[in-house]
Amino acid sequence: MSDIDRSRAQQLMREAEIDALVLFQPEAFRYAVGAHAGVATMWGRAGSAIALVPADAGSGLAAVVSNHAAPLVGKAAPDIDLRCHRIWIDMVDLSGVETVAQVDDAYRRNNSGGPRPETFDRAACFGLLSDLLRERGLSAARIGADLEFMPAADFSALRQALPDVNWIDGSTVLKRLRAVKSEREIRLLKQAAAAAEAGLVEMAAAVRPGVALVQLSAAWKSGAQAHAAKSGFSLSGHWDYISVGPA
Repeated sequence: MSDIDRSRAQQLMREAEIDALVLFQPEAFRYAVGAHAGVATMWGRAGSAIALVPADAGSGLAAVVSNHAAPLVGKAAPDIDLRCHRIWIDMVDLSGVETVAQVDDAYRRNNSGGPRPETFDRAACFGLLSDLLRERGLSAARIGADLEFMPAADFSALRQALPDVNWIDGSTVLKRLRAVKSEREIRLLKQAAAAAEAGLVEMAAAVRPGVALVQLSAAWKSGAQAHAAKSGFSLSGHWDYISVGPA
């Protein structure tokens, strides 16, 4: 689910005199849409996943995603208007297929023939965004993008693809939105802090002369994971760094 407070987003965008936010950073996409942006974002380029947040709180969210990520995004956010583009991964069901001819037939049935992009087709993604903006009357609007993330080359291509849009930096609006946490975010932060603290307690108990850093790291992870399991939640990830120097 999206963590955006749409009423507050409407207020902030009106204050900034923008008609919508278009978000390209994978973390911003997940914040807006409530689902992972997909593997095509691994290259740090803009376009493979795009979230559209209209200023009008009554207007629904929309997103451009890869055909690989679309099923998971659609399941996590069924009310979001999704537009899909093809990436390098084939999405073909080969169940029961045994011969080359059957493979070819499966590709034809799925309309998956022809060339695939090396990673993703940026122009196709911007074209889908253009469609969304046109359908919502935003083709010549004043729109904020998360320019603190977007590579300069991608922004140049975006401006060429959608020349009538008045693009401005919406990074401050996004940061102000994210500064106020939803109830779900607050719950997750509390859980993460409690798990980290439990890890520190177990790590402190493991400290003794000659103990290796890897053992301290393992103790911290064990404590954090044990607390999460006992409390009925799981860790989406963990990262630790222990530095030891002269007293």
